[in-house]
Amino acid sequence: MKSSFYEKKKMRIYLLTVHVCYPAENINRTSLQEDIEILLNPIAGETSIGLDYNSLIISSDFTSEFWDYVPELAKRAKEDSSGFWQQMIWEIEGEFELPSGMSSIEAARSISWDLEFQYEFSDEELEIGSYSFHLLSSDFVELNRTIE
Repeated sequence: MKSSFYEKKKMRIYLLTVHVCYPAENINRTSLQEDIEILLNPIAGETSIGLDYNSLIISSDFTSEFWDYVPELAKRAKEDSSGFWQQMIWEIEGEFELPSGMSSIEAARSISWDLEFQYEFSDEELEIGSYSFHLLSSDFVELNRTIE
């Protein structure tokens, strides 16, 4: 039983991810985006808030509009001719149990995320490099009841 008051709230989060892949020379870079499925997963047990996994709706889209938001990564991407750098915008909506008074930004920052890459390439054909997460915004969609 939780010792303090928690509120169940519906929240929408916009997250930017930047990742890099290193394809072998025989791999077609133009179709690479379609050949890799990328999933965003919250990491269980890493967050200080409650999360209703069944309520999560996660959608994503590739973009190239946010390089100004991550200038250090933009510079690395420009200098890295062997890497295939990509940005993705994720919209996450779901129900969360938050300590009373916690803002949507504080709640969103407390969630840990992981990317899962699914593809049919061998390790010699494709190496997944680094990836990073950048919170763009977070807001409450609707307020629900207080949970004791």
